Amino acid sequence: MSELKKPEPNRINARLQAGKMTADLEVQMSSSGLLAVGALVSGILLSVVPIIWVSTRKLPDGGRQGTTEKRLTSSAR
Repeated sequence: MSELKKPEPNRINARLQAGKMTADLEVQMSSSGLLAVGALVSGILLSVVPIIWVSTRKLPDGGRQGTTEKRLTSSAR
């Protein structure tokens, strides 16, 4: 019977250079780690849309739109 091999980690090497400063980076991550990072990034990107949609929507005329401005102008007097 053949023995299962442990999968090798994914690796990336990078060299960043800015003027006289140089940084050498090496990152290694397992497949499950890549899946976890992908899930986190997807969750962040998917949660941004509803937050922006709610913060930029226009309220109907009977709504509370402008109450903050009224409060600020009345308290400034």
